Amino acid sequence: MDEVLPVSVTVLLPTRNEEEALGATVDAIPRGWCESLEIMIVDGSSTDRTREIALEKNVRVHLEPRKGYGRAYRTGFVVASNDIIVTMDADCTYPAELIPELVKRLLDDDLDFICLLYTSDAADDTPCVDLGGRRI
Repeated sequence: MDEVLPVSVTVLLPTRNEEEALGATVDAIPRGWCESLEIMIVDGSSTDRTREIALEKNVRVHLEPRKGYGRAYRTGFVVASNDIIVTMDADCTYPAELIPELVKRLLDDDLDFICLLYTSDAADDTPCVDLGGRRI
């Protein structure tokens, strides 16, 4: 994306023992496409190096002692500091490269929310993204 979007974005990653993939997930998130980008993990008491890796990557770390994936998101929604919140897993299973395009669509179409169905195509294991029933 050539233009810088006039918006601040938090990418929210719930984590618990994600040291194997967290670094690659963070590295896959594009930079420079919005006025302000915050990457934040909400960590559910990891016992591995998840938090250390996040800090090495300049990722904001918020500790959540209560367990659960949904709890991590709820906490993240409260503590995120930016206009738009993007949620994804920290295991390299989401197409992070699409974040700028999706945020632009959110703004251009004056949407409140975008939900993606992310699967792989059975024929060749190519990732497919479906937005509201339409491929993008």
